Formats: sequence, C-alpha cells, structure tokens
Amino acid sequence: MSKSDPTPSPDKLLSVEAWLKDTSVDPSDPIQRKQLRVEIKSALNLINDLTVVVKIELTEAENQRFLEDLYPVEDALRKFSDVAREFGVWLDSPDASLERMEYFRHELRTPLTVAVGYTAVLSDQLQDAGLDEARRALQRINVEARRIVQIVVHLMTEQD
Repeated sequence: MSKSDPTPSPDKLLSVEAWLKDTSVDPSDPIQRKQLRVEIKSALNLINDLTVVVKIELTEAENQRFLEDLYPVEDALRKFSDVAREFGVWLDSPDASLERMEYFRHELRTPLTVAVGYTAVLSDQLQDAGLDEARRALQRINVEARRIVQIVVHLMTEQD
C-alpha cells in the first residue's frame, strides 16, 4: 500500500503571481488587509502541516540527525509566526503607518529567508539519503516560504 502525498498539488495552489498582479495594497483598505492576513496564515498553516509530515517521515526512518537538522527551520518558522501575529495586530490598528512597514518587511522576510536556506540544504541531504517523502514535503515548505517572501516584498514595495 503506497502512502498518498498529503500536500495539495501545485495546480491547486493560489497563483501568487495572479494574485499580486491584481493587488495594489492600501493599508487603509480593510479588505486588502484581511486578504493579506489570510494569505500569510494559510501559508503558515500549510508549512506547519508539512513540517509535521517531515518529522513523521524522519522518525519512521529513525534518522535523528535529520530531525535535529530540522530545528533551525522550526525555529525560523516560530519567529515568523510571532512577527506575523504582530503584523496582523498592526494591520488592524487605525494608525497603521507606512513607516512601520519597513520594520515588518525586514522582520517577516528574515526568518523566511533562513527557512528557505535550511530547507534547500536539508532537501538535498534527504535526497542523497533516499528519504523522498520527507524531501517532497520539505520542498513544499521551501516553495510556500518563498511565496510568502514574494508577497511581503511586493506588498511592502507597493507602499514605497
């Protein structure tokens, strides 16, 4: 019996390019703020689910070294999650100033950049070790993290 891939196929994912093409973010627009929060939260939820898949696969493979190599990714994602919550509160505030956006651009991108780097390296190592299920889930984490970086960069740049 083969395991089914728990991640949605790429054709089921929202095309970030299509979404960005039609998006010119105005921090005073509550609909756009809500859409941004939804995008970030849904990507973070997917990343967290995929991280669980990777951990299960590595545990089943009894590969403690790779589990330990996953810690920096999890730490970066926790930091991103904390900043994303703060960002959501800021978006909801009536004084959501453009000056604060530069802070969030940096604080949201930094942990995601760390996650992207570690997942790329770990993915190569998992491929060499023949751990394909964990590698596929890790690659999806990488894709989602890069997608959110694109969104953050685009949205923050629109305001400059």
